[in-house]
Amino acid sequence: MKIVHLITSFQLGGAEKVAIDLSLKLKDLNHECIIVAVMKNHTAFGQTLKSTLKKNNISFHELGVNNYFLSIISVPLQLLSLLRKLSPDIVHSHTEFPDFILASTLRLNKLMGDKKISVVRTIHNTVLWPKRKLFARVTEKMFVNDGIIFVSKGAQKAYSDLRNKLSLSISKNAALIYNGIDVKAIEKYDNHTSTEDIGIILDSNYVNFCFAGRLIEQKGFDVLVKAVKQLPAKYLKKIRLYVFGAGKLISLQHYIKAHNLPIIIHDPVNDVHKYFSHFDYIIMPSRFEGLGMVSIESLGAGVPLLASNAEGLVEALPADWPLIVQNESAYDLTAMIRNVIDGLYDREMLAKMGKQFIKSNFDLNKSVKQYEKFYSQYLKMRS
Repeated sequence: MKIVHLITSFQLGGAEKVAIDLSLKLKDLNHECIIVAVMKNHTAFGQTLKSTLKKNNISFHELGVNNYFLSIISVPLQLLSLLRKLSPDIVHSHTEFPDFILASTLRLNKLMGDKKISVVRTIHNTVLWPKRKLFARVTEKMFVNDGIIFVSKGAQKAYSDLRNKLSLSISKNAALIYNGIDVKAIEKYDNHTSTEDIGIILDSNYVNFCFAGRLIEQKGFDVLVKAVKQLPAKYLKKIRLYVFGAGKLISLQHYIKAHNLPIIIHDPVNDVHKYFSHFDYIIMPSRFEGLGMVSIESLGAGVPLLASNAEGLVEALPADWPLIVQNESAYDLTAMIRNVIDGLYDREMLAKMGKQFIKSNFDLNKSVKQYEKFYSQYLKMRS
């Protein structure tokens, strides 16, 4: 099969990682995958992702410009032209903005009388179109019985709620496929990586926490900063919080500096999960998540995760996981950080519990096989 994966851009994000991981694994199964970004990204992180694709002989294209609204105007025609040239069996869209671009492309395709395009979409989140409701209606109207993959039960509910709200039918061609990680590969990182490779020397005299993700409201970075600010002085002296990310909440670095908080912000690092095992704990205080790749990667690396009880995110945690806090509660997160520092939890027991849970439920090879089967069945249904 030839599959085109549509992503927003070569940026930090779980959906982009899923598309790239899936493409690399499908290539090993003799399928051809092409990554198409509907916006340009010239950051160092983006260049690293593109270098990874080149190294692994995965073709990619960047359309449009580094601007949402200009891309809305220019990209649909560019994408249609590219799809005519590539003639893929499936166009697989990841997240809302690529869905919108694809919907516009389908309208052009229909006007020009070309053959129908086989579309698969992965629903990566539990909150869909939080700000642009009109875009949601314009987009969703173009998709009828397309192939739908849900990354969690929470994402499935979000899709159903949206379609019902818009008085649109729910696709009959749908499946739940959890995101996965290469469990065997991640076990090797502890002995083959060092945080010094990314310019960080960890001091074992501190409890070293890590946050990895976009610095935006969805990821709860502001909640995390507030939680650290609320820690009593004796606890602040015992921790270091390393942050890997970029986004508009980078503005909080001025607040962090003004209050002398033990938070060190770094630019995004490609495959940052390779370094997770060197930290004591990972923190994920998201307001909402489709599933949460950081959660899966953290537990898979044997590192306990402090997480909010956001829908979708809790599906990536074992039942009765003790390090869960109330969503958007800086107070709860502060208390949990204190409990961790005070040693109220058996870290080694949690590490083993988390790793076994991930091995049993989130294996990448299993996910890829499920995607491959879904693609085949969907194409057979459409033929």
